Amino acid sequence: MTRRSETLLTRAYDEILTLLNEARDLAQEEVFAGRARQISFDLMRENFRVTTRLGEALAWVAARRAVESGEMSAEDALAPVFRLGSQDTCLAGNDLEEMSQRRRVLAAQTLALYRRIARLDGMADRAA
Repeated sequence: MTRRSETLLTRAYDEILTLLNEARDLAQEEVFAGRARQISFDLMRENFRVTTRLGEALAWVAARRAVESGEMSAEDALAPVFRLGSQDTCLAGNDLEEMSQRRRVLAAQTLALYRRIARLDGMADRAA
C-alpha cells in the first residue's frame, strides 16, 4: 500500500465514521426532543440519502482497503458489488427547506464526501 493511498483511505474512513456519529446523534436528539413523530416525508427522504451516502462510501473504502492490504485483488474490486452505488439516490437534490442548520450541514458534508468517493471510483475505471 502506498503511503498516499493509505492516508487517503484512512482519512475518508475517519470522516465517514465522524459523519455517521453526527447523523446518529442528531437522530437521537430528535427522538428525545419528541420531534421524531413530526418528521415529514421530505425530511425522512433526506435522512435516507445521508445514511445511504455514508453506507455506500464506507463499503467502497472498505473494499479499497482490502485491495491495498492484499485481501482482495484490484480486478475483483472492479466488480459491480464493490463499486460505489446508489447514485440516483445519493446525488438527487436535497430537500433542505424545513431542515435545521445542523442537518443542512450534515447533508452537504455527506454529499461532498460521496462526490469525492465517486471521483475516486471513476479513477478505478481509467486505471483498469
